[in-house]
Amino acid sequence: MTLAFQRPGVIAHLPIREGDTVTADALVAKLNDAVARADLEIAKAEAATDIQVRVAQKEAETAQAEYQAVLNANKLTPGTFPEPDVLRLRLEAQRTELLVELKEHEYRIAQLTRDQAEAELTTYAVHAPFAALVTRTLKSAGEAVTQGEAVAELVSTRRVRVDGYIDLADAWRVRPGDRVEVRIAAEQGLSLARQPISGKLRFVDVSVQTLRSVIRVWAEVDNEDGSLRDGLTAEMTIFPKSQPKPGASHVGQDPGPAAAVSASGM
Repeated sequence: MTLAFQRPGVIAHLPIREGDTVTADALVAKLNDAVARADLEIAKAEAATDIQVRVAQKEAETAQAEYQAVLNANKLTPGTFPEPDVLRLRLEAQRTELLVELKEHEYRIAQLTRDQAEAELTTYAVHAPFAALVTRTLKSAGEAVTQGEAVAELVSTRRVRVDGYIDLADAWRVRPGDRVEVRIAAEQGLSLARQPISGKLRFVDVSVQTLRSVIRVWAEVDNEDGSLRDGLTAEMTIFPKSQPKPGASHVGQDPGPAAAVSASGM
């Protein structure tokens, strides 16, 4: 997997080297984010308090109380306050009510701006999506990068994809989800060849390679000890669920050796 930044910038920190193993979510590279962090602090401060909302609410309460007092006075003694004064106080009460709505809206925008600043800050760093081996570093600290430009390449060594081909005649017997066993060819390491490695078939192609009358398949197998490596030749045996008995069905020839496949890191 090739990793890249979601934004342009200058790399401030690149803590990995080729050959390093990294855990899931480990920092791979980081851009200079001083400005983004300052923007976030400002956004946090603006979103930290609703004092403007509370001030507007008090002003609205005051205006409404003054307006109501004038109405009550004119009700007891008509003409105590002239109509223009009554109208002015009524409009002031309405204005302050709208001001409360405006301040509540601004407070909500401040919170969203803070959330946006937090989200943007995450784009200044690249983290490993899974535990993996660093196979290539393509940039160095201090270099400028563009959005989407590759920074490093990782390969997961805990699960391995095994690619191969089956005869067209066997295609109807296998389905994604079937159990598989993979054995490394003996000439590549007797210690690896002794123990089969279990996994599951994940893909059966719908297209036929007509020159050879074969169909491409691939399976995913566990590789916790890291013994499987990219480029190894192996034999993969598929156990179709449709078989009435759990006996192995060697893919590619029946009977005979299993089809040769190559193991590659996921």
